[in-house]
Amino acid sequence: MPILSYCSAIRYRFAASEAPYLIQLREDFFSFIGDNSPLVGTANIIPHGGMLSPSILQCLHDTLCLKGFMQNVHPQIRINPAHSWILSYPVSSLPVGSKGVQSSVLSILSGCEKCDRDLVNAVKDKLKISLGADTFRGIRFQEDWLPKILQTFSNTNSYLSMCWLKAVGGGWTTSIRMHESVLLPCVFGCLDCRDEFRHYLVCPILWQLAKEALNLMETSFEIGHRLCLSEVNINRVRLLGYCHSLYHYIRRSPECFEANGNVRDSRFIQSFAASLVRAIRPLISD
Repeated sequence: MPILSYCSAIRYRFAASEAPYLIQLREDFFSFIGDNSPLVGTANIIPHGGMLSPSILQCLHDTLCLKGFMQNVHPQIRINPAHSWILSYPVSSLPVGSKGVQSSVLSILSGCEKCDRDLVNAVKDKLKISLGADTFRGIRFQEDWLPKILQTFSNTNSYLSMCWLKAVGGGWTTSIRMHESVLLPCVFGCLDCRDEFRHYLVCPILWQLAKEALNLMETSFEIGHRLCLSEVNINRVRLLGYCHSLYHYIRRSPECFEANGNVRDSRFIQSFAASLVRAIRPLISD
């Protein structure tokens, strides 16, 4: 998955859908501050104020103007003129057969992005942060684990590969990671455990629900195996994908939470989780 292209395509879809509002917001901003601010000259939308990264509004305007990473559409258009629709979108129409603006932009940008040659070290560096140094040191990486898991992905659906990537990339949207106002305990009912990714890799309730739903067994409960780093096989990927899906289904379901934001009792959550099997299982099928 070309991550930068994927993120840029999402950003373009949002910016294009909100273009009139973004243009008006820029005008309102400069109408408010006038032309006397000493920081106005540091950016053409909103001043950086000394920060290393541009503002969100600046970034969205750059996206609409095909600047930043979006400037990569130009060499791709020279290679394939059929991509030139983006130069005048939304006046021009999307390509015939397009599934939407996001997928169309992704198809243009993905031709210019190659994965980092040092992806193995990049994944390991992120895992050290997500799991903590002590837990990370306990992982025994299988030889050539990355080529093996990429080979596994070539024989399965893209949803499973994204579930794996969000796991090793620390992308679970737990209340701890998202710094929410209500920091939850384990949503499945584990005592004295927090709502955080490193716990869910060892949460006995979550993994038992996944094994029962998929009728699979585990030969090891170690984190390295559950992340498909110590032993790569399709069933481990499917278990991880099911755990990812089940957790996020529950987090997005209002009926799983009280009016004050606290999670409902574990008996209800586990019963609710069992009812989701038919919804989740097709997503992670081979």
